[in-house]
Amino acid sequence: MKPTDLIHLFGRASLLVLGLLAACTPTEATLPGQDAVVDASFADLAGLADGTVVRLDARPGLADAARLNDAGQVCRTGSTTGVVCTPSGTLVPGAEIVAVSRDCDGRRLEVATRADESGHFRVEGLSPGPAELTIRAGSFVGVFSVEIIAGVNVPASGGLSDKICLASRAAHLAVFTGDYDRIQNTLDGLGFEYDLVCGDGDNSRSGRALLDDPDRLAGYDILFFNCASGIDFRATNPEVRRAVEHLRAFVAGGGSVYISDLAADIIEQTWPEVMGFGLRGRAPTEAAACCVCTDCAPACVSEPRPPRGCPGCCPEPDTEPMDCPRGGGVGGSAQAGTVPAHIVAPYLADAVGSDAVEIVFNLGGWVPILSWAPSVEVLVEDERGQPLMAVFQPEPGGGRVAYTSFHHHPQITGPLQRLLAALVLRL
Repeated sequence: MKPTDLIHLFGRASLLVLGLLAACTPTEATLPGQDAVVDASFADLAGLADGTVVRLDARPGLADAARLNDAGQVCRTGSTTGVVCTPSGTLVPGAEIVAVSRDCDGRRLEVATRADESGHFRVEGLSPGPAELTIRAGSFVGVFSVEIIAGVNVPASGGLSDKICLASRAAHLAVFTGDYDRIQNTLDGLGFEYDLVCGDGDNSRSGRALLDDPDRLAGYDILFFNCASGIDFRATNPEVRRAVEHLRAFVAGGGSVYISDLAADIIEQTWPEVMGFGLRGRAPTEAAACCVCTDCAPACVSEPRPPRGCPGCCPEPDTEPMDCPRGGGVGGSAQAGTVPAHIVAPYLADAVGSDAVEIVFNLGGWVPILSWAPSVEVLVEDERGQPLMAVFQPEPGGGRVAYTSFHHHPQITGPLQRLLAALVLRL
């Protein structure tokens, strides 16, 4: 580049500062990495807030951006790019990225952006030196370090690949086993680890124990309840009432919950003012103490029976008394058949590649959503506008509760698998 070339500089709103730059005065500046002194026209930064970016023309060989420090010297900046993915390599569209570094004068600098529909992101205007990237997709969080180089775009991954993948423990997950769903199949496909908790019709003691322990609950980010929970939320015993209160507190404190099909009674008993369902169940009644206990007396512990041994089932021996009710005591009112559905949420439609999908309910008795508060966000609906998948936030600033009438076993198809995965990454 010739010394007589004019570098055209213009004031533009950065991610941190919006506003018009005032009068410009010619200045000679030597850009780091260049021997020649070039003519430059710099905006007068007097009185502007810290962090204003002066961006250069998109000419070959020039830096993406430059800053003036407090001494009026040019500080070239760099950028970083990457593609957000799960541990299995699945792309994560719409992830939030926040980069934290220092500006040319050592002040803290924070720049935020979002990944696009392919998971790709670019963070510009970062000063040379270490920067910390925090990537968030729902409850899943990863923190990465990258060394920014002046005038260079540095891969956030630090390697040859563009992918920057979240860790398998990017969120703390607990999956309650059920009898007709395996949401853990989706988590396995994404590469995330989870704790499998007994909560099905055969054995639900460890699940009830977790719900009775608010301190343990607070260690999780998301609770997943598979269809046909073995925990009877209609029992009026103190243990069950505590479980309801602990669930409310868990979500109010920022935790999220996934619930499918026959486990809808959890929502009906915990947040009855938000959603109503087509449920058929026994009337609320007090259960035998040995069937709801969490710290059970020896008299309530029967001879251990081996676990069922099927994939995704409770892995622990069953010590519940044989005369305890099996299952949550509820059924659904909807009929078997194929339901044409419309995907309302754009991010779910993007994941599927269409805003239309067919859902096959191979068995009758699934649970429809009959009523919902205005605060409920409908994600998928049938041709009549009845929700098939929805999410709500019970408390401002708290976590989210997602419910879906359809699930994995055996309704899952490729499009529904992608849809469920996209939902998980927003909880």
